[in-house]
Amino acid sequence: MIAEKCQAALAAPIPYKDHTLRIGLSIGSARFPTDATTAAALLAHADQAMYHAKHGRNT
Repeated sequence: MIAEKCQAALAAPIPYKDHTLRIGLSIGSARFPTDATTAAALLAHADQAMYHAKHGRNT
């Protein structure tokens, strides 16, 4: 839910001088102990989730 709120907050285009700026956001998350039980494994899972989100395959 937090990731969706962050994405929604950045979804609107930002007018700046003669340009329109658009900001993208890719977020990966991991849950303890559902996804992993060690810090390293949680970070690896979140990194993989971010990679998938960045390429349009949200997990």
